[in-house]
Amino acid sequence: MDEVEGKLYEGIVPGSLKFSSDSHRLAYVATTAMKYIAVVDGRESKEYDRIKQGTPVFSPDSKRVAYVAERNFKLLTVTDGVEGKEFFECAGISFTPDSRHLAYKANLGTRFVLLVDGVESKEKYDGFLTGAGLVFDSPKSIREVGFRGYGVYRIEAKIAEE
Repeated sequence: MDEVEGKLYEGIVPGSLKFSSDSHRLAYVATTAMKYIAVVDGRESKEYDRIKQGTPVFSPDSKRVAYVAERNFKLLTVTDGVEGKEFFECAGISFTPDSRHLAYKANLGTRFVLLVDGVESKEKYDGFLTGAGLVFDSPKSIREVGFRGYGVYRIEAKIAEE
């Protein structure tokens, strides 16, 4: 970056190279010895069995970064280097517009939930609308579409103040 050569890896995962919105930070997924690592600003993460396509993602203010990693057939979010809870599937990982919270949809076993900073929604669903992403009405308000049985639900979640 900026004519400074980085470390040599066995490979860089295609499509994983991401610049922050202010163009000052760089993140990507590298492969080494059949493992995957996230490289953020030249610093390496732990090794994982896989890092999900479409990640890493930067926050709108460029200060934070998150990705979804796989270890022992379970997925987990890693936000600013800190590992979150494990789950079976994950989609829609994104930061709120104010960059303060990480939101995503996940399957924790038998049901799907919406999570904000690792805190699960009270309502559980059979799934979420395929291809739909999280919609932020404001930094504290998220919308999504979920289904349970034969019902389709408009989900409106509010993020409580700390």
